[in-house]
Amino acid sequence: MNIDIELIDKSKALSLDKSSFVNHQLGEEELLSDYILSLATICCPMTEMKLINQLKWSLGALFDEAEIVRMFDQHIQHQNLIVRPDKKTRDIHVSPLRYITNHERYILLGVGPADHSLGNMILDETLKRTGHLRYWDAGDFESEEELLSLLKKSYIQPFSSDEWLKIDPEILEAYDSRSENFLSHLNNKLASKPLNERAFENCEYLDSSSSSKYFKGRWKDISQSNGVKRCIIRYQSEYSKLYLYGELNDKKVVRYIAFSLIWNRYLKDERSIAWMIQQAIDYSQEEPQVYSLSKLDEESTEIKFFHPIPSWVERKIQILGEPILREEGDHHLFSYKVDDSMLRLITDHLERFWLRNDTKNN
Repeated sequence: MNIDIELIDKSKALSLDKSSFVNHQLGEEELLSDYILSLATICCPMTEMKLINQLKWSLGALFDEAEIVRMFDQHIQHQNLIVRPDKKTRDIHVSPLRYITNHERYILLGVGPADHSLGNMILDETLKRTGHLRYWDAGDFESEEELLSLLKKSYIQPFSSDEWLKIDPEILEAYDSRSENFLSHLNNKLASKPLNERAFENCEYLDSSSSSKYFKGRWKDISQSNGVKRCIIRYQSEYSKLYLYGELNDKKVVRYIAFSLIWNRYLKDERSIAWMIQQAIDYSQEEPQVYSLSKLDEESTEIKFFHPIPSWVERKIQILGEPILREEGDHHLFSYKVDDSMLRLITDHLERFWLRNDTKNN
């Protein structure tokens, strides 16, 4: 491993001693999070590989290397650190201070000066930490207007939640209308295509009459279809499985459209579009896809999912939570551990995207 001597000298100035943080009442994860941001402030801009090596060298005596990389990835996802790739490397830069809001919670993004000062003693003292997350509760201030005024005076700017989550405006518009409207738009696109019977290799369809709580059982061979259906179709291409929206009749694909035709442009994450379409179908049939909540301890909750969800829905959960390894016998498809202080943010987010809480039935 090649280590930059100048950076080593700078990192020593951080006095990497956990006891120095006792008065701040930080847990292990919060310590690691602060250390990473401190080092990034000193070292960046720097290539991703060099920065990770520097973090491992500087923090490896105090933290497990896998935990260092995991926390670094969370700071990237959260946009405290940002990637600016060029032709050969992925350079890491510190992101400017900004905040996003959800109800009375103000979540901090980015990195301040090397001493992590926010330019205001009240903001420094009221800032809360959970893992890589840093946030303010408006209830800790005399009024929400006071908090907004302090943020403005400290040049911490508001940031759009939708831009933070990187959701295309067309997708947001579809969710913010009604599932029936989205399906009507989709079916009009499909109806505009001529009948074109085609055989696809290893073709399956997603059966909307089956329970969304058993995802694997929803995929059925096209030979099992009956009557006319409009549904998600999956087939095997030369390199991977691909998805279409199509019409089945007499156990055959008789009409179909590529997802790029939905909004007349190329869509990078077509699998997520497939999950979005299935969400709309289930929701319009008054059988919305569900999640459930289970308390893990006094401070955290497990959110369980039974069906794949689009990447733009899962991204916020990835940023605010921690994945839980699925064990043999589990009935859910995947789940996340979430701090209870963040639970309302996530459940409100899920409700916006055609998902419903089904805890009482689990």
